[in-house]
Amino acid sequence: MELNHIQEKIIDSLKNDFNKYEKNNINTANSSLSFIATWGENIGFENLKLNYLNISSKFELIKIILKDLYTAIKFSEIRYFENSTIKNQNKIILSTASIKDFNEQGSYFDRYLRIDSNNYTNYIFLLLYGSKSLPKKIDQNIILFYKKKNFVKGVFMLLISLIKYFCWNLSLKNFLHHFSDQTNFAKNFSNSIKNKINFKKINSILVPFEGIPYQQEIFSKIKKINQKILTIGYDHSAPHAMPLNMYHRMGSPDFLIVNGSSQIYHLTKFLNWPKKKLIELPSLRYSKDSKEEFKNTIFLPWKIFNSKKILVDFELFLKKLPEKSLQNLKVKTHPICVNKKSQDNFKNEIEKIINKYSIKFTKNLEAELISIFIGSTTGVIVALEKGLKILHICFDPVFDSYSEFLWPRLKVKKLTDNSYIYSLKEKGTFIKFGEGKKTFDNFYSNLDK
Repeated sequence: MELNHIQEKIIDSLKNDFNKYEKNNINTANSSLSFIATWGENIGFENLKLNYLNISSKFELIKIILKDLYTAIKFSEIRYFENSTIKNQNKIILSTASIKDFNEQGSYFDRYLRIDSNNYTNYIFLLLYGSKSLPKKIDQNIILFYKKKNFVKGVFMLLISLIKYFCWNLSLKNFLHHFSDQTNFAKNFSNSIKNKINFKKINSILVPFEGIPYQQEIFSKIKKINQKILTIGYDHSAPHAMPLNMYHRMGSPDFLIVNGSSQIYHLTKFLNWPKKKLIELPSLRYSKDSKEEFKNTIFLPWKIFNSKKILVDFELFLKKLPEKSLQNLKVKTHPICVNKKSQDNFKNEIEKIINKYSIKFTKNLEAELISIFIGSTTGVIVALEKGLKILHICFDPVFDSYSEFLWPRLKVKKLTDNSYIYSLKEKGTFIKFGEGKKTFDNFYSNLDK
């Protein structure tokens, strides 16, 4: 079956699922089956691959469910840390943070919005914190929330859910809708935030948005407290090839900000978004003068799934090139990889192939510039908008590769079943580049007015 038809089948299946969920009063804001992230391991994605494509097994799904249940039981409590004298702020930014995002004075720099908490004291920053150690100091307009182990509470929650499970006629799907790490965390986190913030006095909340259950659940709950509050999501990344995680459902924000007209087309055509809820603004993350280095680089993915498949296609690509047609290539490992050793080993294997075909490379600066991406990545789009030629080698082309069917402003040339060359039909349709620090103040800070 052609790739386009497979992707169309997936989209149609997704729409049918959500229609069924709504008819059965399933909370699609926090259900783990409603969140399908095609770039990683999650219950929703594995369920989709098993039920509609037969490219997974029940064993794989059960394995992921068991890992998820263990995490749900283990980390079942939310704690918070503050130096808080919350004053009369009526705007909230909900984001994520690690120890690296804080300076010695306690200010927080948001990597998605590109702003410093110390410069925006009219906002309350609610931050989901992921590092083991807490900052020594934090600004007074910051509250950190973090997971805490509480095995006893986790087991109790599981037992309650199992009792309900028997009432749901032993349906595994119903159980997963109501009990998973994603679902439990979404409920606990949203309740913790409700206990700290009086949302009746809040005008707006801005979230770097990925359609994660806790984001959807928070939006859903605070709307019940204050219907007038403006919920705003910011799609901070260039789009994935199949961004199914962004499907419009219960708890989706009042408005979603995107950085290109291609996203507006895709979200309305395939992912159930009303066009009136979408706003196109310049990017905060990617600016005209940003210094990302893409040219003549091979980018490794966060997780290596099938290195042999990639190495075969990369060697085939080089073998077909004329002599001295490319500038020298460097290999860049992923900064937040799953396994550093596997990244280093994979890098070494790629470098061996580069050395084997050294005759294909030259130091001549007039030779062609290229970026090579492996696996699921949004870097493809950023590099395209920077004017580079792209080779994309996929682990799973159904979910990793960009198609003209889903993204009609791309030109796609298939080299092998797993390798593609991309080019843009029109620049600026995927990323409208921002202007650095000015962008937030000029376009984002007054969205609630």
